[in-house]
Amino acid sequence: MDPDLITAFLAVEDRRFFEHHGVDWRAVARALRDDIAARRVVSGASTLSMQTARLLVGTDRDWFGKLSQALWALRLERHLSKQQILEQYL
Repeated sequence: MDPDLITAFLAVEDRRFFEHHGVDWRAVARALRDDIAARRVVSGASTLSMQTARLLVGTDRDWFGKLSQALWALRLERHLSKQQILEQYL
């Protein structure tokens, strides 16, 4: 796959993909703050690893589902390389 396409994809979907271990805690904190302020879900925080987990396992899109995605994402990151996770997602 074209490296420029992958770079562009990661810039939009998960710009800290190579920096986190499955969960981007800064994004989670931002999303939680935004959701509490709006009193509804308005912001997402799913990393590429979390999205891959959702596709593989099938979780809900509420905060309980996010927790499940986070746990599965941490597990994926322990067993797969970043390249393998990216390939699974794409």
